[in-house]
Amino acid sequence: MMHKYQKQLEKFGLSEKEANVYVALLQHGAAPASVVANRVELNRSTTYVQLKSLLAYGLVSTFKDGKKTFFSAESPLNLERLLEQRISTLEQKKSQIELFLPGLLDSFSQHSIKPIIRNFQGKDGLAAMRNEVFTSEDAKIRIITNYDDLQNTFSKKELQHYSAQRKQQSIASYVLYTMAAGDDFTPFEYQRLQRVSAKSKPFGCDVYIYGNTVSFAAMKHEVVGVSIDQADIAVAMKTLFDSYWDKHQKKKK
Repeated sequence: MMHKYQKQLEKFGLSEKEANVYVALLQHGAAPASVVANRVELNRSTTYVQLKSLLAYGLVSTFKDGKKTFFSAESPLNLERLLEQRISTLEQKKSQIELFLPGLLDSFSQHSIKPIIRNFQGKDGLAAMRNEVFTSEDAKIRIITNYDDLQNTFSKKELQHYSAQRKQQSIASYVLYTMAAGDDFTPFEYQRLQRVSAKSKPFGCDVYIYGNTVSFAAMKHEVVGVSIDQADIAVAMKTLFDSYWDKHQKKKK
């Protein structure tokens, strides 16, 4: 059972040795460093290093008994306090990044002479590529999507979060989508939808067009994305999209 807790502590963020020492103190009670070292089968100097870290975390305390210093485990409830501290630190770092990120992006754009082609691998990479629409100053994004592939890659909660973030930033989205079965979607706020027959015009990949960027996402066999940042290419794709959108809209009427 204690081995299970040790693995959970490692997932929480403690090192293997830190978790080993803390669990030993919880299980066997307070002891001098030499005794703790024997219990966890580490040399004394290494054990001292782990105890020092745990003291800094507030998970271990010390007391004197005669001439000897004993180390004692503190309540595991301190893990919640430690987690809150880490969350606070991450939030501070996030705020700091947000302050200087615009300047870095300006430098990135100013020195981008050739078209920038970037590759994204896996679900996390694809999510990062899709989220870049939120950094664009374009108030309108154009999307071509195979919804069946999309929902096989991302959960319903993840897709809803994406739509909520777009709505929060008041970004209008025009979406051409295919879906093998089911009723037409009801559009969210700031969203316009047109369903295309999955049989007559199947979409081999998803396309996101915004600002000076065109991104392609393939999800059928492997999850990959390609993003092209070039103004002329983006203009051409916007023109093609709008032309198809208008033509399809007229057919519906």
